[in-house]
Amino acid sequence: MKINCIIVDDEPENLKYLQQIIEDIDDVEIVKSFTDGSSFLESIPNIKFDMCILDNRLPDINGVDCAKKLRGKKIIFVSAHDIAAHDAFEVNAIDVLKKPVSKSRLEAAVKKCRNLIINEKGYVFIKTNTHGKMRFKLDDIIYITSDENNQYKKIITKEGEQIKTLKTSLEELIIKLPNDKFCIINKREILNTYYFKSFIGKYCVKINISSFDNKKSNNELKVRDKNRPDDLAIGEKYLPDLLKIIGEDEV
Repeated sequence: MKINCIIVDDEPENLKYLQQIIEDIDDVEIVKSFTDGSSFLESIPNIKFDMCILDNRLPDINGVDCAKKLRGKKIIFVSAHDIAAHDAFEVNAIDVLKKPVSKSRLEAAVKKCRNLIINEKGYVFIKTNTHGKMRFKLDDIIYITSDENNQYKKIITKEGEQIKTLKTSLEELIIKLPNDKFCIINKREILNTYYFKSFIGKYCVKINISSFDNKKSNNELKVRDKNRPDDLAIGEKYLPDLLKIIGEDEV
């Protein structure tokens, strides 16, 4: 899912710097950039965008006043001056970054916006082998697993379906999904952490199959080893990402 972004900053060098950072973030696309608030506000009806990186002090308008006109959009303020907390809160700003902007802080703020946008939509489109581009509800995806050659992937849903994708990598799929819910747990699988139940030792997790649709039979849920259909392995290097999402420091 592409996230459309607008950047508004009256300083050309800073605008170029922000553009360079955003261009390196997967699935985020800059649709337009502006150096003044008036031109930006006039163009809003004609531009489809999800997120705005906005300088708080533009020559013709205050950034907070500008943000008040962006109903439903995600706002990241950048400013050489302090912004009152109540002003940022009033427009539901995702973050306020002080110039010179840190690349890591901006990347983190943009990814937070991206997660919020995808979670609010509640679905993602994935190209499949037999059904074309399909819409999947995020909460319907239990995990995604790879075939023997690690080329095609199977999306395992709570309805007991196993839907084959076109040739793709886990890395290409994970950027379509919110990284506050989904993570790669080994070289072959992505887990929706909503279905995480417990650890079995340090490098194995049990899936909460009680969360699945009870109308489906157990046989339809045995998507892996028939003796332990609810266990998934965790690669050592992927463990920190899982722990971060579930809010734990260690197993």
